Amino acid sequence: MLAIGLALSQVAPGRATMATPFVIQFDGQPLWLGNGAIMHVLATWFAPGVLGETPVLLHPLALAGWLGLFVTALNLLPLGQLDGGHILYALLPKHQGKVARLFMLALFPLGFLWWGWWAWALLIALLHRGRINHPPVVQAEESIGRARRTLGWLLVAIFFLTFVPVPLNI
Repeated sequence: MLAIGLALSQVAPGRATMATPFVIQFDGQPLWLGNGAIMHVLATWFAPGVLGETPVLLHPLALAGWLGLFVTALNLLPLGQLDGGHILYALLPKHQGKVARLFMLALFPLGFLWWGWWAWALLIALLHRGRINHPPVVQAEESIGRARRTLGWLLVAIFFLTFVPVPLNI
């Protein structure tokens, strides 16, 4: 869907940056969208124009794909009860708390690039009642097996491929 949407997208007038090469029109106002690794590769192959130089006015299918990647990255943050927290706990149960604290701390400097990271950090802290460590499990000593471990590391890679440091710029 994302590749088709990018192919149906158009070049918009103006100048883009590599950090925010995509634009949508929202009630006549431009809303610039950021660029993650997967989006960058697909846009290089399918989108019109020169990525980072000419703005790409996203087709609604491409916008839906971009939003799907963004929500996936948010869900894969390795914090508490988010899916990323469960995955990291399954892969590295003894280190999940340290990694979660590092990611939570990383959201604060990222907030200087996009204020929304501060909002997400606050929301995650409130919803998890200040606890970002994974809660204890019933059978902590049970191994997840090689296939699930491989799938877990694949999902960690997907997080880094879908993460966008500056998702929106108005």
